[in-house]
Amino acid sequence: LQVRIFDFGSLSVSVEKKYSSLIIQHMLKDVTKTIGEYEGLERFFTKLICRAQDFMRSCKNEKSFVSLRDVKRFRDVFLFFADHIRNKELGRILQAKEGKKIS
Repeated sequence: LQVRIFDFGSLSVSVEKKYSSLIIQHMLKDVTKTIGEYEGLERFFTKLICRAQDFMRSCKNEKSFVSLRDVKRFRDVFLFFADHIRNKELGRILQAKEGKKIS
């Protein structure tokens, strides 16, 4: 799979927010199976990302300084830590079943 990047201009802030929300929704569908459901998590993450991007836009005059790739990077980092937490918890459960000391 090759990644190709084309410059078709920039999205409006409202459309960018909708795309961000969809990416977060999709991410949380997978993660809630592991960490459980949290009320308002999607709205919180979307708001957090949009505020961070607004801040970056205010620091630089170039609008292309932020993009949906930032949202995807956030997703990747979040999923990494969610997976780490799941694996750590799974390890504790297996140790408990085997009767080993849990640290």
